[in-house]
Amino acid sequence: VNPYMCQVAAEVAEGVRLHPVCNREYIQQIILPVIEPYRQPGFEVCIKPLIATAPTEDVLQQRIKVARQRLAFYCSTPAYAGAFSVFGLESLCEEMTFLSRQQRWDEMAQCIDDELLHKCVLVALYDDLASAIETRYGDCIDRIEVSIPVNTQEDSEILSNLVKTLRT
Repeated sequence: VNPYMCQVAAEVAEGVRLHPVCNREYIQQIILPVIEPYRQPGFEVCIKPLIATAPTEDVLQQRIKVARQRLAFYCSTPAYAGAFSVFGLESLCEEMTFLSRQQRWDEMAQCIDDELLHKCVLVALYDDLASAIETRYGDCIDRIEVSIPVNTQEDSEILSNLVKTLRT
C-alpha cells in the first residue's frame, strides 16, 4: 500500500504484490506513477483483489456481505487509509478506526455503501468474473491472483476455466 515501498520494489525487485485494498484508482493514480521511473524490464505488478463472486445471485449476496465486512476492517486500519484517500474518504477511515477500537464491527460494515463497495471489491457471478477482471485491471496490472471456494468437482472446473480464460 505504501507508495515508497512500491518505488523501492521497482528499483530492486522483479515485481510487487499489491495489497487487496489497492483499488484501481489507487493503482493508477498513486502506485503506477511512483514506480514507472524506476521500473525495470520484466517488473510485474500483481494483486489478489478483493472479490465477491459466486455461482448464483443468492450466494453472491452472501459473499457481498462478507466482502463489505472485510472492506470495513481495511478502512479501519490506519496503514491502509491511503488507498481510500483517492476517494476523499479520510474521515470515513478515521470513523472506522474509532468504531473498531470499540469493537463495533456490525456498525462498521453498515458504513460501507454500495458505491464504495463496488469501487473496491470486484463483484461478479462466476460466469462474468473473467471479463470483470479484465475490465477493471487489464490496463494496470501484469498478474492477478484469483480464488474461489472449491468444494466440489464443479467448483474446481469453474476455477480451471476461469484461469484458462484469464491467461488468453
